[in-house]
Amino acid sequence: MSEGAPLKQLPQRLDPRKFAHLNAKLAGIVPEDCLSRLHDLSDGRDVQAIHAELEFLVDEQGRRRLFGQISTKVNLVCQRCLHVLPVPVDVAVKLAIVRDEEQAEDLPRDIEPWIVAQEQGDLYLALEEEVLLALPAAAKHDYPCIEADSLKAGPEVSEEALAAEKENPFSVLADLKKNLKTTD
Repeated sequence: MSEGAPLKQLPQRLDPRKFAHLNAKLAGIVPEDCLSRLHDLSDGRDVQAIHAELEFLVDEQGRRRLFGQISTKVNLVCQRCLHVLPVPVDVAVKLAIVRDEEQAEDLPRDIEPWIVAQEQGDLYLALEEEVLLALPAAAKHDYPCIEADSLKAGPEVSEEALAAEKENPFSVLADLKKNLKTTD
């Protein structure tokens, strides 16, 4: 993303098909107060605006497309130490604008759909979705953020104790059978 002058706010609702036919280019931000799902995910922690540089076009196959680059930083919870973990997100956007699921299924596997059933589409939702998809399933620091001893549970177990536990589970039945024979 280019540094320098402050970026203006992107339009939330727009006609992406019209923008594609015009080969429109947009640069701006999605304000943090419009990112409700990222707010929910970050558990009330500070959410940063999404910075975007976007290009709408019609490709060689006549598909209306949205290309671009988006970036932000999302504060997640480290799943090891449970402290705040700022996760930078920098995603290449490559979407095809379609009207319904049927058109989406006709797309090649490497093209993700942006389903816009009406004339107007919600650009903020589409870009927020791209950020959500880029986040790790389980966020954790890339360094040992907790002591290795904290990962242990219970007392140390010796090799002999483990071998003793691996006895035949039917040995109890064998003992019971022996006891029945001796009582007969």
